[in-house]
Amino acid sequence: MQYKDKGFLCNNIICKLALLCFMACVQTSNAQESFIFSFPTIPDSLTTVGLRADYLVTHYWDKAYFPNTLSSTDCKSIEQAWVNYCDLFRLADEHVVRHSLSKLTVNDAYPSPTSNFLMSLAEKYFFDTDSPYSNDNLYLDALNAFLTRQDVDSLLKERYSLQLQILTACCEGAKATDFSFKTNSGTSTLHQLTSPFVLLLFYDSECDHCRFMLNELETNLHVASLLSEGKLFILSVNVGGESNNMIKPHTHVNWIDSNETMPHITFVNYDLRTLPLFLLLNSDKKIVTKWTNVSNLNKELRSFL
Repeated sequence: MQYKDKGFLCNNIICKLALLCFMACVQTSNAQESFIFSFPTIPDSLTTVGLRADYLVTHYWDKAYFPNTLSSTDCKSIEQAWVNYCDLFRLADEHVVRHSLSKLTVNDAYPSPTSNFLMSLAEKYFFDTDSPYSNDNLYLDALNAFLTRQDVDSLLKERYSLQLQILTACCEGAKATDFSFKTNSGTSTLHQLTSPFVLLLFYDSECDHCRFMLNELETNLHVASLLSEGKLFILSVNVGGESNNMIKPHTHVNWIDSNETMPHITFVNYDLRTLPLFLLLNSDKKIVTKWTNVSNLNKELRSFL
């Protein structure tokens, strides 16, 4: 996600967001009963869209009141405010956004139910790959901050700690966790593969989308050239079942297709939220890039190989 000042956008965007958020939030005269949201006032000295968005993101929740017990109406209002908050991210600086999220999820002034609910919104909007706001880096910031709180329930801590482990182990720049796999000649491991680059992909043999993506990969002429030249090695791992009849990688040199043999390792070290998962690894088995489709495969590979 890019967080650049969009000079062609006018301040009306921010005004409309303010109006939407104000209308969505339930306000009552009794602060002890309901969630109250007051939109921050932007200083007149901030005249560009980027600076105004930075200010709004930084101070967005400053005047918000969260009751000790959240009603369903409160939750709906908070979620609408959250969506409007996320809409500002594309206009604000990335560092400002990340700092704001970390500050929000670690805020000890908020009641425990509020913190838990805000974290659930972070999970819904950043961790869910179907969300238009899906962003692993932002979710990592929220997770790291939230898990430093002292009032996190043990079950929630276990849940979010596992997500943190998966995302940290499977992010760009991390070294891919080693695991074993079966070959026609026996058993080998990921780290034993010797190639300038390894395309590691996980799929489910019963997944139609995986079936389509792997067919696209198998018939890709650029990939075939890289394989034949020894510049690329492909390891495809079926994590969904026993059958490996979906593709016939033996028609390509430097391609091994195998069943998962160590699910306890791949489950906690690889991000299998969405399949297929493609990871391009360098010779040190560090993750160069990560994606979930092959629509831009040629572009991705040509930028590294």
